[in-house]
Amino acid sequence: MRRMIIAILALTVLVSTSVAAWAQEGTSVFLPGVVAAGRNAVNNPTETPAERAIALVAAVPDMALHLANYPDWTGNAWAENDEETIFGVDFYSEAADEWLGNGRVDLAQNVVLEYYAPRDLTPEEFQAGLARVKPFLDDDPEVQARLAPNPDFWYEGIYYNRWDGVWEAYYERGLEAFVVAIYLDGDNIYVDSIYDPYGFDEAEALEDQRNRAISLAWEAPGIDVAIEGVDNWATYAEKQSDALWTVEFAAQDRSLFAALVNIETWEVIEVGR
Repeated sequence: MRRMIIAILALTVLVSTSVAAWAQEGTSVFLPGVVAAGRNAVNNPTETPAERAIALVAAVPDMALHLANYPDWTGNAWAENDEETIFGVDFYSEAADEWLGNGRVDLAQNVVLEYYAPRDLTPEEFQAGLARVKPFLDDDPEVQARLAPNPDFWYEGIYYNRWDGVWEAYYERGLEAFVVAIYLDGDNIYVDSIYDPYGFDEAEALEDQRNRAISLAWEAPGIDVAIEGVDNWATYAEKQSDALWTVEFAAQDRSLFAALVNIETWEVIEVGR
């Protein structure tokens, strides 16, 4: 019993010394990963509100496991209300040049309202998840219909996407490919989406076409003269057909230059004002 008491006292001194070694600058706080991960998030009269907020989020088990992989991690906290009870928190690693996650806390209640810790799975967690995901994919009717008639001809790679918190199965055969996103939610497992990894959704495709039309309009003869010496001009692009776009350069209430372009043939068809 005496040895146990001595060991506990020694551990208390070690933790107290480590906590006192925090380096502070504004609301950015460096917390040693081991101390932050195992630290008991309770009120400390010597802490600033920002430090308390960081410590609360860092003590969440998932976040603690995640931050333990980045010994140099730093936390930044800011008040979201005048009373300085609600704080937002971000975590970074300069060595990894990576944003590590975030959270929100209520200091009045001493609780974490929400957090996001995009941590990698441990090898044991990955194998346990894979043991559920693989048989599920092998039995899913929609997935198997896409692989038919020869599933063995397809390359299959199964990964965990830590940023979205989903499992992803990548299938490829020649120029064909698709990705299956799978959620594991406790005892439940289900397909969230199936998509083309090389394709755009409708909004992205339209934005890509718009940007190409504007780029092509910049190649039109006379555009440089039309906007020379003009400040605060804006660009407007409107789709006319699958390939044709009109692009207008305007300042306040007057048109400076307009072009009709074909983004498939990469041709400026007509220019004017």
